[in-house]
Amino acid sequence: NNCGSCSSACQGGQQCSSGICCNTGLINCSGVCVTLSTDMNNCGTCGTACKSGETCKSGACVGSPKPLTSGSTVSGNTGTHNSLYYLAQPVTLSSSATITGFGINLQSFPGGTKIIMGLYSNVGGKPGTKLVESALTTVTSGSNTLVAIKATLVSAGTYWIVTNYVASGNTVVIESTTSATQTYYASDGHSTTLPGSWSGSTSYTDHQFAWWIIGY
Repeated sequence: NNCGSCSSACQGGQQCSSGICCNTGLINCSGVCVTLSTDMNNCGTCGTACKSGETCKSGACVGSPKPLTSGSTVSGNTGTHNSLYYLAQPVTLSSSATITGFGINLQSFPGGTKIIMGLYSNVGGKPGTKLVESALTTVTSGSNTLVAIKATLVSAGTYWIVTNYVASGNTVVIESTTSATQTYYASDGHSTTLPGSWSGSTSYTDHQFAWWIIGY
């Protein structure tokens, strides 16, 4: 009933915020009623402005998701990936990042093929524990984005992308012509999920696959 001055009452559906009447849920920032969860100039707190290319999401400035590893530019060759095995290849993040998904570039596959991808820690030069994974996703020819079940912050370092092809036959994946990369594989036991930790010890050298991490 006395918002900012005596006898200055807010109307129905409003609240008094630092001396001015704002609609319920809004906050007074320098005389303007804003939504702290989405306002680009007052993100999370008054006066916190997001940078160019960022958005305010749930009160935090976040960048637009983009490819973070080099697999998105791989081309020139193809490889046949057996649906009976988990496959794993290493990737390196030069700085900490929030992982929002994975990318994969496919040439061909049996109808109804679905793929699940995950990011694993690096333990002794091979995959360790699963850190983040995508949902099981129906794919199409060309570049595919598999959205992470939960966006996850990881630090800079070496990690492993692990992929499970849930298919009735082999999947043909775009690969590099020159990059020779250590690759691990392990039987998936016809599973439609990814293991919580890697248990295979068999590896070989292959071209870099067109797999990549997406995030900001």
